[in-house]
Amino acid sequence: MAKHIMIQGTASDVGKSLMAAAIGRIYTNEGLRVFPFKSQNMALNSYITKTGAEMARAQVVQANACRREPDVLMNPILMKPSQDAQSQIIIKGQVYGDLNARDYHELKPQLKPMLKEVMTQLDSENDLIVLEGAGSPAEINLNDHDIVNMGMAEIADSSVILVADIDRGGVFASIYGTIALLKDQGKRIKGIIINKFRGDVSLLDPGIEQIEALTGVKVIGVVPYLPHVIESEDSCDLHMEQTSYDASKALDVCVIAVEWIANFTDLNSLSLFEDVSLRYAKQAKQVGQPDLIIIPGTANPLRALKDLEDRDLARAIQAAVGKGSHLIALGAGQTLLGQTLKDEAGNSHPGLDIFPYQSTLTGAHDVYQTQCQTTYPPHGAGEEEGYALAAYEVRTYTIQSQDHLSPFARVVKRNGTSYSGDEGYCLEEGRLIASNLHGLFDNTAWTYAYLQALAKKKGVKLKGQLPQNYAAVMEEQFQELAQHVLDHIDKEALDRIIEGEG
Repeated sequence: MAKHIMIQGTASDVGKSLMAAAIGRIYTNEGLRVFPFKSQNMALNSYITKTGAEMARAQVVQANACRREPDVLMNPILMKPSQDAQSQIIIKGQVYGDLNARDYHELKPQLKPMLKEVMTQLDSENDLIVLEGAGSPAEINLNDHDIVNMGMAEIADSSVILVADIDRGGVFASIYGTIALLKDQGKRIKGIIINKFRGDVSLLDPGIEQIEALTGVKVIGVVPYLPHVIESEDSCDLHMEQTSYDASKALDVCVIAVEWIANFTDLNSLSLFEDVSLRYAKQAKQVGQPDLIIIPGTANPLRALKDLEDRDLARAIQAAVGKGSHLIALGAGQTLLGQTLKDEAGNSHPGLDIFPYQSTLTGAHDVYQTQCQTTYPPHGAGEEEGYALAAYEVRTYTIQSQDHLSPFARVVKRNGTSYSGDEGYCLEEGRLIASNLHGLFDNTAWTYAYLQALAKKKGVKLKGQLPQNYAAVMEEQFQELAQHVLDHIDKEALDRIIEGEG
């Protein structure tokens, strides 16, 4: 029978996901079989497992922290927003349907038995389950049907650690208010961790003494702020404030901030390359003439296309590409760049006309874990072989062309089964690439070769060497994160809470 511990937070973005990852790695290092779990996650960053099931990327990160293969039971319910008040609901990795907020709220009581069954199964297969909540548990307007915070803690019969972010201010008010609003449910909170602290921790002592007296809950840690490259869950964490080119870097890479951006974690691994100045364009004047433009995926291509036109970004992209900028479009971002984009009703909308193809939104949801061989840049003794890639696809569209366009890659395996077919498009000797592959840049050898080819065309040399592969960098980061948290919490108190003695 597995032990349970749940990480909840006073608000969104207080560090719940990374705290859960850190605690998972701490106990994994002690030899326990640890399973990360978040019953319901709302995110546009997803991942496809080996079985072709879709789950939140944040739980994949936690799986890596726990040295476990990503499993869809780590995130049984995934909500992918597609409109302002509507989300695609994915249950156990498969699409359930598109629901508005009220309809989903009414569905939640029907999901509780499924969550109980999942917990029963996980209890028999693991030593410790590290659960994560969502947002704040004190959303009192939603608590009657809650299945992700205290509602999930009750299903799992788990004690709770409450994480609060001191960096944003008001930490003691947020702690006290959260526990006060929870009333009897707040009794599950057995410890508090103050996160993202900067400065002299002794200055917090009077506040800690008072909050412990007011709430009856011990503060078991004050964790200093730690810069890291571990993937962040929320799009608000995407550092889009960097809008200008750092001229000390060899290559200027501009990411277009498309509306309803999806799988923005595709860009994280580019931070490993010291020659890349990665910046974001929200306005036309910010695009300029970069060496490379990246169009990321989007959960709502029609809205994204209209938004590019409304903000004059479409014209700026066309102008930059027309003057020689390279371009890579990923996932549904490709659909914006063809001659037309046809919606599910059959209505046709003009695209940016950079690629000679036509895109259609199908309403389907085809997902694959994919292995393939690239066609560009050349590789091997005869420079005829490409690079081996491992990535994943989430297709809600089809792309067709009357012209014979060169593929970007040739697929050799999908969802673990041999497969033969073309992937994406590669035009003008690699200047224009459209690809279905999410996680493309995580393939460090290919990315480095591509950047070298880009630098050669620009007439510059890269100073940096081939970095460690992304997985190796993440492994080091997990170890550093775990040690950092371990150094700043009362581990014995955490042990007692997990054992039910707190």
